[in-house]
Amino acid sequence: MAWQKIVVINFGGHYAHKITRTLRLQGFHAEIAAPSVQLEDLKGAAGIVLSDGSTSLQDPRAPLFNKEILNLEIPILGIGYGHLLLAHLCGGKVGRALIGEFGFAQMNQNRTTYSPLLLNLDDSIRVSVSHRDEVLQLP
Repeated sequence: MAWQKIVVINFGGHYAHKITRTLRLQGFHAEIAAPSVQLEDLKGAAGIVLSDGSTSLQDPRAPLFNKEILNLEIPILGIGYGHLLLAHLCGGKVGRALIGEFGFAQMNQNRTTYSPLLLNLDDSIRVSVSHRDEVLQLP
């Protein structure tokens, strides 16, 4: 079986390496890239993960991102900062949450859309959360 390439774009959070390692344990060929990664470096990727980050989207020092990546016809999963960035760039509204979340939460999958990135996960899993921002309005 040929390994499918997944690229993890690292926005400076704590989990990019752990995400990459977990993908490798699931049988994917996983690589870490900077937010400025060029499209030619993503050639052959079956999916992209936008990782967590240590800044807020409202911070003027928030990492820049190659927005052309959103035009690729491959699945993109946003985790933490990556999730907020995706929502923002796709027309949603992101802002400061009334109450930040820190610790653990339950993540429940919506199985209406197929994603090979989530295929081997249970429908409901315990996840670590640490953020003050949230998606206020979906795109």
